[in-house]
Amino acid sequence: MSKKQAKEYLSINAIQWLANGERGSSSNTLFTYLTGIDARQRAVDNYPYDVQDFRRCRLLLKQCPELKRNLDRVKEAGSVWNELVNQWDAICEAMDKDSCKAYRMIQKIREENE
Repeated sequence: MSKKQAKEYLSINAIQWLANGERGSSSNTLFTYLTGIDARQRAVDNYPYDVQDFRRCRLLLKQCPELKRNLDRVKEAGSVWNELVNQWDAICEAMDKDSCKAYRMIQKIREENE
């Protein structure tokens, strides 16, 4: 997808997230893979290291729900992202009930896939 096509594709939600969203390196990576627009600010691909990083990714998808249907695209970013996507709903559920459990899930994924 060319930059021109990608920009025309962005929803107002996505544009607002770029301008004002709570961003971090992992949510920027997620946005890049979901939209085709490089939001990484010259950084390399990154994945959530902890619950706060994952929360920023969740906030992106909450603000831009239209992007969630493309979540599988970020699997291309590596084995950690692949497993995070596979367990996305379970991690979200854990975060809503017990952030310590969610943290352990993220750490286990990192340890087994880095």
